Amino acid sequence: MATSGNHTPSGIQNKRFPHLTNANMYGRAELLGLRNSLYKSAYNNSSRNEQMNVNEKFVRACENGDYSTVHQILRDNPKFNIDVTNQLGRTAMQLAIEKEHLEVVTHLLSQCDGQKMREAILLAIYLGHVQIAEACLRHPKFKILSERRAITADEEAFWHTPSSNDAQFSPDITPLILAAQYNRTEIVQLLLMGGDRITKPHDYHCKCLQCHHKFKFDSLRHAQSRLNAYRGLASESYISLVSVDPILTAFELGRELRDLSAKEKYFKVIQHVHTYWRLLSEENVYFEFH
Repeated sequence: MATSGNHTPSGIQNKRFPHLTNANMYGRAELLGLRNSLYKSAYNNSSRNEQMNVNEKFVRACENGDYSTVHQILRDNPKFNIDVTNQLGRTAMQLAIEKEHLEVVTHLLSQCDGQKMREAILLAIYLGHVQIAEACLRHPKFKILSERRAITADEEAFWHTPSSNDAQFSPDITPLILAAQYNRTEIVQLLLMGGDRITKPHDYHCKCLQCHHKFKFDSLRHAQSRLNAYRGLASESYISLVSVDPILTAFELGRELRDLSAKEKYFKVIQHVHTYWRLLSEENVYFEFH
């Protein structure tokens, strides 16, 4: 009996070589799975590459001061992370500050939290970019954070650990302490006008609960925070702007630091104070004889 060509080959194939049929079916499913996996991987890679391109474009725009591109990226991507870095690990904000792109920095500040705002201000002060530092200090968000003592408080900051990997300054460093240490007179004056002051450390032998807990928590950090405060207090700009009698203040502070240097090996800023006291004395003598 003749059979149709359409059914016989398939019937023979199914009956005589079932393992081949299963293998073909398994291979087909495997190929389909592999194809779907490749499509998914290609899609993910495309999305990742697109995001990388946006990140690189954003970092480059911040570094070059391209405000329009920065504004466009942030407008089109409301949840964009401004903490993206270049190949050297420098953030977009750091690059904009280093290159003194004021307009870009001001725009980025609105996206910053308290920690990032603090880092931006301290970096601008450290680099001596007075205009950018003043723009940061006058920013509405800084005023809010300052009222909450989120940036300018140096007492509570002792217990904090930097929350970001790119933090460059110890938690106890405030804008005023850093500005005073580097004698950024304009910034020191601006901060003093806002009511900031450098808190004088307690006596070396102080046994109060606060000093006891700080020393027990981290003796090195305790000594470092005291040293940072005294460096700010001993600066020419801070003494000149705060003290009614800078010569007397420098003399008294120098004597205090001389005593501390005999007790704490970290206190070697005494020479700095004595130099300032000597210069003030010479200036005073000059005005007396002229």
